[in-house]
Amino acid sequence: NAAAPVTQVLTVTNPAKTNHTVTLSPLAPKVVGDASFTVTATASSGLAVTFTSSNPAVATVTAAGVVTILSAGTTNIVANQAGNATFNAAAPVTQVLTVTNPSSISSMEVMAGSTVLANNGTMMSIGSNLKNVSTSPYTFTIKNMGSTTLTIFSVSSTTGFTITSISSNSIEPNGSATFKVSGIPTDAFAPTNGAVSVASSDVNSPFTINVSVQVGTPTSITKTLASNAIDLYPNPTSIGYSNLEFNGSFDDVIVTIYSADGSKTLVESFSTVSDTNRQLNVQELPSGVYFVEVNTTQGKLMKRLIKQ
Repeated sequence: NAAAPVTQVLTVTNPAKTNHTVTLSPLAPKVVGDASFTVTATASSGLAVTFTSSNPAVATVTAAGVVTILSAGTTNIVANQAGNATFNAAAPVTQVLTVTNPSSISSMEVMAGSTVLANNGTMMSIGSNLKNVSTSPYTFTIKNMGSTTLTIFSVSSTTGFTITSISSNSIEPNGSATFKVSGIPTDAFAPTNGAVSVASSDVNSPFTINVSVQVGTPTSITKTLASNAIDLYPNPTSIGYSNLEFNGSFDDVIVTIYSADGSKTLVESFSTVSDTNRQLNVQELPSGVYFVEVNTTQGKLMKRLIKQ
C-alpha cells in the first residue's frame, strides 16, 4: 500500500541585522553673513547619512548636509542613518552650531530729542489730546554710530499707535534718519500704553521704545487764554454744579477737574462752544478745593473751584 506522507517544516529567516554607528565632528562657530557650508558625517556601515536642523530660524540644512546661516543663535545639527535590510537604524548624533552677529556690525542709537534711549527702557509720554483723538506726531531719531551701513527693516507699533514712515531705510556711518509716532488716548483717567519696535541689522535688534499717550491738553497747545475768556460760577458752589461761561468761540474743548492732590476727578469734552454755558456736575465730589483745567484749540486756562 501507499505509505503515509511525512511532512517537515522548513523555516527561512532574514539574516540578523547588524548595528552600526554614525560619526559627526563638532561644528565650528559661525557668524551671520558667512557663506553656506557642508557638514559631513559617516556611518560605520558605509551607508549615506542625512541631516536635520532643530532651529531653522538660525540655520537650515539639506538632507545632503548643506548648511545655510540665517540669524544669530544656536541650533542642533542632527546626523541620521535609517538603516536597511542589513543594518539597524543608527542612533542619531547631534552637534551644536553657534551663530553670532559680526563684531563689525553697525551700532544704532535711538534718540528722543537730545536724550539717548535705552532698549526696552522706561515708559515715555509722547503726547496728549482729547479722548479717542490722535496726538500730534512725536519725532524719534535713529543714528548710526558704527562703521558699516545700518539697514532698517521695519518700524512697527502696537494697536492704538501709528508710525510715520522712516525717512531712510539705509543709514550710512555717522548718518541719521527720523520717524514719527502718534497715539490715540482711550482712557480719561489713565495713560494708554504701547510699544514701538525697530527691526534692523544692528546687534541689538529689535529695539523697543515703550510709549504712552494720555487724555489732556493737546500737545500742540501752548497759549494761555486770558482769565476772562472763560468764567466759572457759582464759585464757591454748594448746589452740586458749577457753570463754565465761554466768552467767545472755542474748538475741541476738554475740561478736566483735578483734586488738590492732583488726581483727576472729572473729564468732559465738547466739540465747539460759542458764547454759551456748559454745566459741570460736581454733585458727587467731596467738599474741598479743586482745579478746573480747560483746554481748547485756541489755548488753555486753569480755574480754582471750591466745592462746599
